[in-house]
Amino acid sequence: KFYVFINEKTYEQNIIGENIDITTKVKPQDTLTGSFLNSLESIKFWIYPWQLRLGKLCRILRSVRNIVMWEQSYWSFWLTFASLVCAVICFFVPWLFILKWSARLIVHSLFLWTFFRKFVLKQKIPDIEMELQKLQKEYDKATIEKRIELENLVRLRDFRQVLFGRFL
Repeated sequence: KFYVFINEKTYEQNIIGENIDITTKVKPQDTLTGSFLNSLESIKFWIYPWQLRLGKLCRILRSVRNIVMWEQSYWSFWLTFASLVCAVICFFVPWLFILKWSARLIVHSLFLWTFFRKFVLKQKIPDIEMELQKLQKEYDKATIEKRIELENLVRLRDFRQVLFGRFL
């Protein structure tokens, strides 16, 4: 085969190897993959943290699967042993007694909180109530004034209609 080179220098560079291009060629932006990669580049900052979280989750799930499937037999043995010990201990625990007294403690703690709120914080509650009553009085006064003003306007309109008739 006969190759035609534009000048002598490129011919020498190609023979010697100085002009070897090992970079990745970038596809034109008008192709579908180029535009898709550009759109992914714009949301990369948002996707990357999720990729890290998913990577951690995959590693955890892989470890759990290996333990459950007995591929890591030491961890599986100790997990099974701990489960059996907890089952035996829970078999002898008086659950009715524990549930009854925990419910009683919850009720008593709620009662103490209401007692504390009612009697210890008593001086702070009337201040709020007085401000609310004051605001309610101002609101009532403003609504009465607006109602009177509206009634006066209706009277004035009716009075003009009586005086001037249909020429208004």
